Amino acid sequence: RTPAAVALKGAVKRAIGPTRTRALKTRLGRGGAGATASARPLGGAAHRPRPALPTRVERPGINLIGYLSAETGMGEAARGLLRALRAADIPCAARDVDLNVLARRGDARFVDRVQADTPLPYDVNLLVANADQVLPLHDHLGPEVFGGRLSVGLWLWELERFPDRYLPAFDVLHEVWTPSTFCLDAIAAESPIPVRRVPLPIEMPDAPAHDRAHFELPDDAFVFLFLFNFLSYRARKNPDGLIEAFRRAFAAGDPTPADGPTPLLLIKTSHADFAPEALLALRAAADGANVRIVDGYADRDAIDSLMAHCDAYVSLHRSEGFGLTVAEAMALGKPVVATAYAGVTDFFHAGNGFPVRHSLVTLRDDEGPYPAGARWAEPQIDDAARQMRRIYGDPATARARGGLAQADIIQQLSPAAVGALLRRRLDALLRRVERGQLGAAL
Repeated sequence: RTPAAVALKGAVKRAIGPTRTRALKTRLGRGGAGATASARPLGGAAHRPRPALPTRVERPGINLIGYLSAETGMGEAARGLLRALRAADIPCAARDVDLNVLARRGDARFVDRVQADTPLPYDVNLLVANADQVLPLHDHLGPEVFGGRLSVGLWLWELERFPDRYLPAFDVLHEVWTPSTFCLDAIAAESPIPVRRVPLPIEMPDAPAHDRAHFELPDDAFVFLFLFNFLSYRARKNPDGLIEAFRRAFAAGDPTPADGPTPLLLIKTSHADFAPEALLALRAAADGANVRIVDGYADRDAIDSLMAHCDAYVSLHRSEGFGLTVAEAMALGKPVVATAYAGVTDFFHAGNGFPVRHSLVTLRDDEGPYPAGARWAEPQIDDAARQMRRIYGDPATARARGGLAQADIIQQLSPAAVGALLRRRLDALLRRVERGQLGAAL
């Protein structure tokens, strides 16, 4: 996609409108008989008419609707955005929803303030739910939640191209917010409505609730940590590549300082009950290396404590819509090794971390929702091993970059910083309503 091609595509969309644009795509073969099995229409849903808008602003504020008790990345996104709204003193209400959630719903940090029947008194809805969940939520909540209000979706997507099967989700929204430039470029290229970047807030945790002994971590270990959820797809998260990089970094017989700590890779996983064979394969890949794989739910205090007690964080992802755990580790001042691709590049770079080189590769087969023919990164294992070895062998540089990382996250992604941006986004939306310019670009 050249800049000229993107500009031309946008001009065509504005000239003929979203409905005729979609029809043109169908006639040109996109999303037609040649589509892969993973590219079926969103739940077989038809397009909906866009809900009626308020004619004037009477109740400025945000109704945040999301999976506020779910122990998932999107649940954490909803909770973080709620903190940011409150940090900016933006009037808000929050409603917890339970629809198509496979993960445990055990995060009780907002349980006294977010319920399934929480009133929604404000003029703007913020649905913290990915595109595949928007229409199910629309139908579940009912037209009274959407009619006469502005509705915004908070979405992530991990590939360069946004799928046609999710296009009907735009119908019930007036704007999309997304946390990274990478996501913005993918979604905006297909969107008939404005798409704006709103990063996810990162909160500085309190002192760790648990010590190293709680996790049976030796005091003399240098711990490289990686967290991932099997529901987020093993192929994308790439723990196998991480294990191989650790093997190469600290191969048997490769000397470490005689009085130095023992390198240990700790991979904390969850939801392996949905992928038991994948967990067995991961354990087999780690056999013979100083790698510990721990599966199961852990509450937020435990996750924060693990982050606090690790010596470095590593993510050899093939793509990330944002990179929440990378940002959380950086907020704690940890040196981070990560693939320099996709959402993390908004806040992670060679000045504040240890980026891993990569090449772009084409998927040969479908990987969950990611179709064959799409592209993502393939991190260079030898470069990852070199970066891990560097952090271990050069603690002064590791500490310095970790300190810069922490300062950058506080400046860019603190609840206060994101809250200020949310206020600007809300004010711009409401001004467009007052001026009758909702279809105009911000």
